[in-house]
Amino acid sequence: MKNKKVVCLLSLLFPGFGHLYLGRYADGIVFMLGIGFLWYALFAENSQVMNFDSPRSYIFWIGPVAIYLFAFIDSYKKATKISRGE
Repeated sequence: MKNKKVVCLLSLLFPGFGHLYLGRYADGIVFMLGIGFLWYALFAENSQVMNFDSPRSYIFWIGPVAIYLFAFIDSYKKATKISRGE
């Protein structure tokens, strides 16, 4: 039985880690690749996303926040299903 608190903590540390803990390797890798690409795009050299004079930069910051939240909620729901035996 997987501990839901551990799953949530791992998902908050880095999206995909909670899924890996649950044994959902494909989901975990997809989340890790997605957030890795966004973090690279955000902090790459000469990135225009860090230019906060443009409204596009604020829109782009929604991506990582959405992935963190979705990974957290998804891993919690999957941990609940696993603990129920579904």
